[in-house]
Amino acid sequence: MFAFVAANRMKSSFPKRQVQIMLHTGGATRRVRELPNLVDIQVFEIDDFSNASNSFRPKKLWVSRFQDRLTREIKLVSKRILLVFGFFKSFDTEDEWGKISPWIVSVRGHYSQLQLTFSDLELVYQLVLRASVDKPPAKIFYHKANVHIRLGDLISVKPEALDFIPKLIGELQELDAGYPVSIYSDSNQDDVLKIMGSIPRDVRFQQEVSASHVIYDSIFSDTFIGSNSKITFWIAALRVHLELGSLTIVPSNIFHWLQDSLVSYNLDALGVREYRN
Repeated sequence: MFAFVAANRMKSSFPKRQVQIMLHTGGATRRVRELPNLVDIQVFEIDDFSNASNSFRPKKLWVSRFQDRLTREIKLVSKRILLVFGFFKSFDTEDEWGKISPWIVSVRGHYSQLQLTFSDLELVYQLVLRASVDKPPAKIFYHKANVHIRLGDLISVKPEALDFIPKLIGELQELDAGYPVSIYSDSNQDDVLKIMGSIPRDVRFQQEVSASHVIYDSIFSDTFIGSNSKITFWIAALRVHLELGSLTIVPSNIFHWLQDSLVSYNLDALGVREYRN
C-alpha cells in the first residue's frame, strides 16, 4: 500500500513520466498482490520468492566465485554512480521524498515513514474498496469488535515480536460481555490457540482469506484491536481517515507510527489508543 502511495505521488509530481510499480513476492513469506491497478500506473509482479531452508546450493568453482564477486562490485559501483547523479533513489521518509530529482528512473524503499495526507489515505481506501467484494451501503460502523492477530513469520523469524499477545488478551477480556467479536488471523486456529492459550467461547475465529477483506471489515467495526503488523497500521489509519468506529486499540509501536504518519489528525479525539499495561 505504501508503494501505491509512493507511485501515485510520483505520477502527481511528474505527470508526463511513465510510472511503473514492481511488486516483489520475495520475503520471509510469499507476498501476494491484492490491490487493483491505478489509473496510468502499470503494475508488474516479480516472482522472486524462494524457501531458503529447502533450497540446495551447490558449491561453485573458484572462477565462478570470482566472476560473481566481480559482477557484484560492478553493480555496486554503478549503483553508487546512479545515486550520486539522482537517477536512482532509495527513500522511506518525507525528507527523502523531497529530494527526488525530475530525471529519476528508479525508486525503492519501504516508504513506511511518509507523512500520509488526506489524498494518500483516500487513495488507499478507494483501492481497498475496489478490492473488496462485500461492501456496506454507506460509511457506517457495526456494533461489533474485530481483532487481527498477524503471526506469519513472527514465530520463526522474530518470536520476540509476539510480546504483545498478553496485552492483546487483556484488552480482549475487557470487552463488554455479549459483544460480537471476530478474530482474524493469517495463521490457522490451532496456531493462534498455541500462542494465546485460549479464546473466549463466544469469540468467532475467522481465517484471513485476504488482507483487503480484513481491512475493509475492520474499518467498519465499532471496536478494533490490532497487532504488530502493517495491516493493523492501515486499518487504524483508515479508521482515523474516515472517522469511523469508537475505539481503536493498537500496540505501542504501531501507535507511535500512527502519530508520526498522521500528523494532521488527533488520534486521541478519534478513539485511538495503545494497549494498557
